[in-house]
Amino acid sequence: DYGRLIAYYDEKMLERLVHEKNILSEFDHALEDNQFRMYLQPQISNTGTLTGAEAIVRWHHPIRGILMPGDFIDIIEKRGYILKLDEQMWEQAAAKLGEWKKRGIDTISISVNVSTKDFYYTDLYQAFTGLVEKYDINPGLLNIEITETVFMSDMQSHMEVINKLRAYGFHIEIDDFGSGYSSLNMLKDITADILKIDMAFLEETDTPVR
Repeated sequence: DYGRLIAYYDEKMLERLVHEKNILSEFDHALEDNQFRMYLQPQISNTGTLTGAEAIVRWHHPIRGILMPGDFIDIIEKRGYILKLDEQMWEQAAAKLGEWKKRGIDTISISVNVSTKDFYYTDLYQAFTGLVEKYDINPGLLNIEITETVFMSDMQSHMEVINKLRAYGFHIEIDDFGSGYSSLNMLKDITADILKIDMAFLEETDTPVR
């Protein structure tokens, strides 16, 4: 900021930098030690029926206890490590579906997150079809959840990947629609099975609907 001659640094900035450094330095060991655990957030229909679950991650830190995603996701995503964590969550979700299948549970789906950067760092089609074959599961029960930001760049190439996954049998979910760059016009150009609308999109405005 060329209009300012003095910058102030406080204790909170130092604490944030130390926190980021600790997260990054411990991340690889935490992956190898299986400290990242999948939790399942149930999805209930309007009739009260359990239809599926969303996979969410918690870091079981040996010293600091359970860390919430807000404590580490942005940090590892900014540094380009998010694929490693996503792959582990995909694996845990597929393993759980395989376990359920052996118990005769074959109607409950699990939704897993796919980061925008995952489209660049790995072959998503190979990764997900490989999990289906490894755990002998129905691809229609392993839902792939993306955000609208996926379509902000390289839309054509990303849609090719998404269409291949859908053709194989996966269901595609668009998460947080309405939270950022949303356009209803965009919906006619993309193919998805489930649209999850962000709460902010539905909040009451100064001009109530009549």
